[in-house]
This record gives sequence, C-alpha cells and structure tokens, in this order.
Amino acid sequence: MLTELDNCILGVIWRGGPMSAYGVRAHFAGSSTVSWSSSTGTVYPAIRRLRQSGYLDAGSPTGPRKSELLSLTTKGRKALDDWLTKVGAGLGSARADPLRTRVHFLSALDPAARRQAFADYRAATRAAIASVEKKLERPAGDMVARSERLGSLGALAELNARLDWLHLAERELSSEK
Repeated sequence: MLTELDNCILGVIWRGGPMSAYGVRAHFAGSSTVSWSSSTGTVYPAIRRLRQSGYLDAGSPTGPRKSELLSLTTKGRKALDDWLTKVGAGLGSARADPLRTRVHFLSALDPAARRQAFADYRAATRAAIASVEKKLERPAGDMVARSERLGSLGALAELNARLDWLHLAERELSSEK
C-alpha cells in the first residue's frame, strides 16, 4: 500500500519528470505544506522503495553529479491514476493541525498567557498566508502552473479559515468562567 507521500512523489515525477531525486526533494522543500518533509531521510528512502517496488524507473546517470533521472513505470502511472480517482471515506476529513491540537489544551494557561498564545498563533498563520500570497503573484500560464495555483488557492482558503477559527476559539475561551 502506497502512502500519501509515495503517491505525491509519483505525481511530482509525472509532472516534472524525468527528474532526479534531488529535484523531487527540492519540490517538497518549496511546498507551502509543512507536513511534506523535504528531508533526505524521508524523500530518498521513499524513492528507493518506489524503485524497488517497480513504480519508478531510473535512467543512466547524467551530468556532473551523475544523477539518475526518475520516471514513472506503467505500474507507477496506474498507481498515480488510482490515487487521483479512488476516493475513500477519509479523504475529505480534517487532518492533524498543530494549532488546533494546542487549542484543545489552552485552558491550562492563565488568561494572559492564553491571549498571548492566540496572538502568536494568529501571527504564525498570517505569516503563512503572506508566503502563499507571494507564490500566487507568479503568473500561471500553462496547465501545470494553473494546477500549482489551485493548490496554493486551497492552502490560502484553509489558512484564512484557520484565522477565522482562531478568533472564534479565543472568544469562546475568553468568555469561560
């Protein structure tokens, strides 16, 4: 069973490929989604597993760094298609959000510390919003760029919703007796 990361790697290589493992890692490093780890300890082992399982093929080493260019095999393309089209019950569910998790426990703080935590949470969210908005300034001419733009618009909508929710949560906890 492929993980979400495995499938995303297949998608990155399909869209940008053939590409090196370093190129895949660089793509994740530029993502506005922090849960996509770009560490060598995450990306490279996943690529190795995908190659060993027959989802990826690697061309002969090229260039000064002797990089192997990765591409999808027929099995890899089928897995990508399945991932994109098979919708399980959990696909639309809420995902882990470190701020939402912390809010569950904010009543452990005194009111002043709680207000400061909310201010910090909003500041972090606003910084993330600014980062996504900067990405949205780039023109989106071709289909790949438009797909990237849609992903960024989704991230922006999620972050703005989080900001609204943080205001609501602070109101709720400040009225607590």
